[in-house]
Amino acid sequence: MSFDFEEFETSFETQKKMLDNRILQIQKQNETLMQQQSIKQDQLREIKQDMKLELQEIKQIIAALEDTANRDQKFQLKQLKQKVVKFEEQHKAIVKQLIKQSISEQFDRLSMQESQFVQDNQMTELQKGQSKLMVSSNSIPNSLPKDNQILIVPSKKQSGLSLSLKQPLLELENEQLQEKRDSNEKDTKEIEEQVNIQNIKI
Repeated sequence: MSFDFEEFETSFETQKKMLDNRILQIQKQNETLMQQQSIKQDQLREIKQDMKLELQEIKQIIAALEDTANRDQKFQLKQLKQKVVKFEEQHKAIVKQLIKQSISEQFDRLSMQESQFVQDNQMTELQKGQSKLMVSSNSIPNSLPKDNQILIVPSKKQSGLSLSLKQPLLELENEQLQEKRDSNEKDTKEIEEQVNIQNIKI
């Protein structure tokens, strides 16, 4: 079986065009990533993994072509390898920057959430303090009422008790009045006796 050089050339050119297109797609993807302002870390990891597999496959195809390539073809393959390395490094740098940006944004969000959480706690504590102060001020009067401001409304039991207390007081007052009368009468008698004695002497 003879070697068909023309068929080999055609196969090489076909493979090279396919590689050129795939490398061009990598370049476009890098340009698209560079324009991204924000992207989630999960999505970045997926993009990074897909790119890794794509580059590995391209490198394997180039290595397989090198085994049977002539001098000119090897030079072309070398140029392709240089492009692959260039876009691979570019892709890594872009992904790394996007990951840093994503982490920074996530940190900012967490900081804002923490700050909001602290503010909410402070507001809650302040409201609790104000509520306690209001309850305290309502339960303790600002000043004691004056005597003439105190209105005592006796209940039925209190009225009965007042009457039961008044009775012995009345009795005590009567006794004191009686004692005073007796004392006055005694003093009157003594005065009269003194007057009589003086009259007898005269």
